[in-house]
Amino acid sequence: MPNPETVLDHYKIWQIAAQKFPHAATLVDQFFPNQQSPLHAQVDSLQWICNPVMKNGSRLLHPPVHLTGYHFVTHDQFKSQSVRIQDQFTKGQWVTWWLGPPDHLLLPAAKALKGQKLGNVPTVVDHFVCYRVTDAGNVTVTVTLEDQFDAVIKKKEEVPQLVPKYLGVPAQKLEHGGSKILHAEAHLAIYAIVPRSHAISFSARDQFHTWESLSTVQALYLAVPALKTANQ
Repeated sequence: MPNPETVLDHYKIWQIAAQKFPHAATLVDQFFPNQQSPLHAQVDSLQWICNPVMKNGSRLLHPPVHLTGYHFVTHDQFKSQSVRIQDQFTKGQWVTWWLGPPDHLLLPAAKALKGQKLGNVPTVVDHFVCYRVTDAGNVTVTVTLEDQFDAVIKKKEEVPQLVPKYLGVPAQKLEHGGSKILHAEAHLAIYAIVPRSHAISFSARDQFHTWESLSTVQALYLAVPALKTANQ
């Protein structure tokens, strides 16, 4: 299997002051692979901004590429199931995660701090449907994180423990001419970190909308490039 870190950055996910945004999205991924029976997501709000982040001083692949995170509800049935995950924290081993229904959608996005020019929506990363993790082991590890917001406040973040919360699965969006899945094997293992509160103003643009005035609330998660396979 290819190394997902050759195509995906790590992302630090910040909760933002939620913005209402009713929108319908029709999605196809590995759990809803049939275009005749896709995942119907009723988006209700923008809740996250995902910044590419340097972990322990690592370099970024795509510094301009961000992700916006939209909360959604769905009436499509998803039966809880287990998958095997491998990322840099599993030390070359496959570990089992149990997944529940999805409730967030990540979109490629451009982001600009106050006073900066907002760029075009990037096309080098996938959309991701985020499935909630219902059972998985925690990871005790100390990592140092620094993203664009950390640079603004001039303080890196030390993370002593990671708690699995979501699995981001690459997805195809069917509306507006659709989108293609670029890297089907590259997933995002999303871990909760100790929340770090700070308010920073910024703007963002994705395929749904251009947001001129957003503000962070707190850092919530670290998203790590990962591989997934069916449990055996």
